[in-house]
Amino acid sequence: MMSILRVCYIFFVTLIGLLLLYQQSIAIYWQQTYHRSMPLFGWQDKPFLSSIAKLNQQLLADEDIYFSAVADFNDQLVQKYNHLILETKSSQDEHVFDHVTYDSKTNHEDEPTSKLASKQTALEPVHAKTERDEAPPLLTTPTLSIKNEAKNDEAKDVTIKAKSSVEMSTNLKDPVQQVVPITVHPVDKILFIGDSLMQGVAPRVKRSLYQKYHIESLDLSKQSTGLSYPGAFNWPKTVEDTLAQEPSIKVVVVFLGPNDPWNFPVKGHAKYLQFKSAQWEATYRYRINRILKAAQLNKADVIWLGVPCMRKAKLHRDVVYLNTLYHSEVAKIGGHYIPTSELLGCSDKEYANFVTTNKGNAKVRIDDGIHFSVLGQKILANRIINEMTIESAEQKEAIQ
Repeated sequence: MMSILRVCYIFFVTLIGLLLLYQQSIAIYWQQTYHRSMPLFGWQDKPFLSSIAKLNQQLLADEDIYFSAVADFNDQLVQKYNHLILETKSSQDEHVFDHVTYDSKTNHEDEPTSKLASKQTALEPVHAKTERDEAPPLLTTPTLSIKNEAKNDEAKDVTIKAKSSVEMSTNLKDPVQQVVPITVHPVDKILFIGDSLMQGVAPRVKRSLYQKYHIESLDLSKQSTGLSYPGAFNWPKTVEDTLAQEPSIKVVVVFLGPNDPWNFPVKGHAKYLQFKSAQWEATYRYRINRILKAAQLNKADVIWLGVPCMRKAKLHRDVVYLNTLYHSEVAKIGGHYIPTSELLGCSDKEYANFVTTNKGNAKVRIDDGIHFSVLGQKILANRIINEMTIESAEQKEAIQ
């Protein structure tokens, strides 16, 4: 009996310790899953709990340093391998440019889901520097007042001016900038950001650009992320920090959205901002704009992919709305917005699994109705590459 009580005691103490140590992670998980604050969330402000949370952050930071060192060592090995072996490999191995036409919505043929759906290429970027032309001035979103751009804490650097839905809709009619063609050279680098949608596409673009043109890329895509919960992962800040550290990044490619159609909290507001409300939209536009502004400040072009059709009706309607925000904000700075539904054989009106190719119907989505089959990934990867004009180093020197 005593041994059982001893085991129960050890289990109970261990459980309490883990709950205290990972209290912030649990709170974020609760928020992302149930889209409201965790019960007893206010207790985290107590000094004792705050000190434990800081201890956990320090342990995680030390862990990051260790794994970063291991990753850097691995990158060096991969780069040496690439230069010694992969450079001699024929570009015929690349199959991104499959021939496809996109005009069918039939739904009766299954294609096995690729085991490569989330597999990333082993190629990693090398550092390079280049000078670029002066970027045009940024158009700020008129619904926002930015008080302190140096700080990333949303509660400190932005005052959201609540506006009516009518006022908000007029933002879509704001002047747009002319889209300037994107020209990329081997000395330039591409940055990919986004959620699991991007995780399936970025590795294919990354591999193709390196094998064909020796263009390096940086893929930071991370599943279950978006712009609604910066407490879980802060994309605007990540982009700002990455571009500041990587001046050779010439193009930022963005693909996210399905994790975002929810109410979300903002510091200074007692209640969660309701999805599609004026304040929600103003806040979301601000986060989009931070990414665009970071790109402009670092003289990088932007390619933003709209979210394709979704199988679930509500999610489909929500991402159609989100696409209007992405498109309008990107247009204001002359960025490149790529709608993706038509590429995948569907539209804003309805979902479809298939496209028609020159070999017949082919499945472009997997069974969850969100992510892509191998063919779907290739179609999107091909479209991203086609958005850029890629010149060799010799062509660049000839123009200069």
